[in-house]
Amino acid sequence: MKNLKNKNKFNRGTIVLYGGEDHDLNKKVDGLLFKKLAKGKVIKKIAYLPPEGDGRGEFFRDFKRNFASKKRQVECFSEKKLKKDEERKKFFQSDIIYLGGGNTFSLLALLRKLNLRKDLLAFVEKGGILCGYSAGAIVLTPSIYTATIPSLEADENEVKLKNRRGLGLTNFEFTPHYLPSCKKSDEELKHYSLKRTPRTLVGCKDGEAIAIKGGRALFLGKKRIFHRGEKTLSKMP
Repeated sequence: MKNLKNKNKFNRGTIVLYGGEDHDLNKKVDGLLFKKLAKGKVIKKIAYLPPEGDGRGEFFRDFKRNFASKKRQVECFSEKKLKKDEERKKFFQSDIIYLGGGNTFSLLALLRKLNLRKDLLAFVEKGGILCGYSAGAIVLTPSIYTATIPSLEADENEVKLKNRRGLGLTNFEFTPHYLPSCKKSDEELKHYSLKRTPRTLVGCKDGEAIAIKGGRALFLGKKRIFHRGEKTLSKMP
């Protein structure tokens, strides 16, 4: 696991990369998050940032249904909201921030437009929990090239983004919605890890996740690692 130690030592905060945004499949991940990773931390406020920035759609409705309670406030922060100083302050006063799934290029463009990287990093360093669903997970890594790999589920670069550097909060790359039975996907991911990146690439199915806490990676599900053209697989306890 040495190659998955995170370069940023978030001794107080936590980063969680989800393989998908299906809340039924993510029950185990959510249980781990609230019972173990957030142990000792009272979760009262959860913020959600949608990739398109407008806050509408079924994803947030499902998200709110899953997390909101009498003791827990869940709020969606649109692009319009986050342009206001008071709303931005509220966003970073949350206990958990979720970056929604969707189009990876659109989400990264939005994060850059709102200049959120530095503040997201500070949020984690101060003990916050930062989570990403699918596209929201990819943007936390050094590169979003995996948004187009495998080709069967490639995001379209509708915003014409040229710079594909991610936020760089991890030292590995990430591919969500991993399909264990798809040989073509495996071959493309192996090729990418051999020819396109020197970094480790990790794949997660829907319902699986990787949590980074204290500079170490905790897998919920199977450990699928692509590196230098090879794939390794093992079950984590």
